[in-house]
Amino acid sequence: MGDVKCSTCPKGKYMFASCNATSSTVCNTCPRRTFIDQENKLRQCRACRECSSTSNMEMVKECEEDKNTQCRCKPGYYCTHTSESHCDNCSPVSTCPPGVGVAFRHTFQKNTVCSPCPEGTYSDVDDYVSSCKNYTSCDDLGRHLKDPGSSQSDVTCGPFKASCSWMLPASLWAGIVITAVIIFLILFIIYWRNKRQSKRLEISLSHVSPVLPPDILKYPADCDVEKHAEHQQLTCSVWVEKYPNMDSSIQCDGFLPTLTVSEKYRPSAAANGYTDSITYHSNYQSEPQESEWND
Repeated sequence: MGDVKCSTCPKGKYMFASCNATSSTVCNTCPRRTFIDQENKLRQCRACRECSSTSNMEMVKECEEDKNTQCRCKPGYYCTHTSESHCDNCSPVSTCPPGVGVAFRHTFQKNTVCSPCPEGTYSDVDDYVSSCKNYTSCDDLGRHLKDPGSSQSDVTCGPFKASCSWMLPASLWAGIVITAVIIFLILFIIYWRNKRQSKRLEISLSHVSPVLPPDILKYPADCDVEKHAEHQQLTCSVWVEKYPNMDSSIQCDGFLPTLTVSEKYRPSAAANGYTDSITYHSNYQSEPQESEWND
């Protein structure tokens, strides 16, 4: 028989038993705190890395059967030695004393880079994160310069300037001016709207005519009708006085009386014995009587 070619074990497992003519390779999972991160024919797994505190390291991720433990340097430390792409030892990073600021912060494998503070700046701390800061401007605060600053301390400002005690910082003046402009615009808009509404109200009132209630309305009197009625009443009264013995019923109701044809030929009661012919033109002519047909 020829040689039997055994298969390898995957990551996270080791070869528990090799293959033979009757059976294939037997692989088992790596026990706790051991690992294998590649295909293999190993008889046992490798021990996981320890993140030693004496080396100023701390664990990032715990060991698994196919991955080793992940460690990193503690804050304030950087890696000074690496092996197999991982850090074996960490050292404290350098701090920048007062008068010297941090130019470049430390990285995983690089130390802090410090630089002296240039003129007009200072640093009053000793650490590995702070850079140099600018001096405080006493002029912006409207104060006198009391003590000049140094590379390790800020300037000291005195009292307000006597000749310009009313002066305020430029930023404060800008805020006051902007606020005043906004208030002026708001008041102007309110005034403009009120003036516009008052003009509209005046225009609307100028086109409105007063309306009288129905009981106050007066109809013009017809002068001609009144005069005609007065004349008719006077004429009727004259007729009644002139012919008192007429048996016809004469009523003065504003219109002239209507006389029949027979009344025209009645003998008058006057002493002279002649008959007065009463002639009256009426709008309404009565029918002739039977005794009058022969006349």
